[in-house]
Amino acid sequence: MSLLRSLFNKKQKISQLKQPFNAEVLFVLFDVFYVCFDEPNKEENWRQIKAIIPKAKKVEGVVGFDNALKQCAKLSSTEYFFLIDGDNQLIERRFRRSLSIEGLQDDWVLSWASLNTVNGLTYGNGGLKLWPKEVALSIKSHENANQGDDQTDYCFIASYYLIDDYVSRTIVNKTFRQAFRAGFREGVKMSLAYGKQVDFSKKNFEEALGRQNRLRLKIWCEVGSDVINGMWAILGARMGLYCNAVKKFDYSKINSYEWIESLLQEEVFKPLDVEMSQVENHDFDARRLSPLIENFGRKITEALPLELKLLTPIESLQFKEDFKNPRRSGLLS
Repeated sequence: MSLLRSLFNKKQKISQLKQPFNAEVLFVLFDVFYVCFDEPNKEENWRQIKAIIPKAKKVEGVVGFDNALKQCAKLSSTEYFFLIDGDNQLIERRFRRSLSIEGLQDDWVLSWASLNTVNGLTYGNGGLKLWPKEVALSIKSHENANQGDDQTDYCFIASYYLIDDYVSRTIVNKTFRQAFRAGFREGVKMSLAYGKQVDFSKKNFEEALGRQNRLRLKIWCEVGSDVINGMWAILGARMGLYCNAVKKFDYSKINSYEWIESLLQEEVFKPLDVEMSQVENHDFDARRLSPLIENFGRKITEALPLELKLLTPIESLQFKEDFKNPRRSGLLS
């Protein structure tokens, strides 16, 4: 590894890399940042990442997604840097899988997939990103966005190259709160068309969202009852989809964890006549969420051409064993 590093300098451009290469080589060449906020599994994940990549640095507690990205860019001593989310664990055995990228450009963000441990999906949500430092510093997204379309995801304003492989797993179900938040945010983001709200009474639902996004959205809303806190992720996804695609709420609110917390209190705990402390103390049977989940499913089906079924734990497990994730490769257009 030291010999490999000696061949390059901190100004190394990715277009100059000899291909094929792999994630292991890139981890050696570029800085690595682990970005965490309040994830319940952040310390466990950090220990695992630090053991695999000793040079990795932690950026913790920065308020705002874009602010955290820019903090990493400012700290980076290399022209590119890896960003690993706080709910990620690395899968070291997959680092050596070869990559060949035709026409690789220096301003592209390389986006690996991640394996979601609730529903078995592998796509960009939570996956590793290799960011060009100058791109990270120059774009404005999320809390710093100049317009609404830029508030939800970087892939709409930066050139994302999708790598059809995963080198990490996204663990979003350590607590009910984490699972609900993850589901809600994806339910919203996946029911946007290129970052924009759509009037589905005037535009075809599947055409607007794309086949793959619609499929992943449906899976978030149906699969996961076989794992701890999976029902909370399913409820969150259905509520996110309903709030965005049916109610047309202000979707920038997904960037406020405090707002999502208040939503939980008003729209989940009050209707169920349950204290949040009961769930926190594990004095709550998640099967009690089923009527609420089914109710949101009915309201969604009444408004959108999307039939939803809540899979049983056995059905959910079987689905994940049989499901083949769609390929994701190339420059996102």
